[in-house]
Amino acid sequence: MIQTDLNDLEFVYIYHGQVINRAELLNWYGDKTAPYGVRLNANTFVDSASLRGVGSLANHSKDVRDVNADLSVYYGERNIGERARILAIEPIRNGDEIFIDYGDEYTIDEEGISYSTLPR
Repeated sequence: MIQTDLNDLEFVYIYHGQVINRAELLNWYGDKTAPYGVRLNANTFVDSASLRGVGSLANHSKDVRDVNADLSVYYGERNIGERARILAIEPIRNGDEIFIDYGDEYTIDEEGISYSTLPR
């Protein structure tokens, strides 16, 4: 829940987590979905499963009436590399829940697929 009013295209927060490579992602999750993994590029991911940030609390909705923010990848300041951030795409008022569309690759409703993570 947001604590202040935000305008469209205003920065909401960074999607924090542990930066891992594709081999680590596959080692940790195997054929399971990494529920808090965000792909930064072909070989780099931010995983908020064990190193949580407030960005991992944004919820998913495919309903365009609910979606009020966007998850995007950008090149960070001071050469810190690629990062993920959440931007408001319409005004968000104090007390509103943040909703983003996780995209077509997010198939939580696919029958027969387990989306739980495996313990390390």
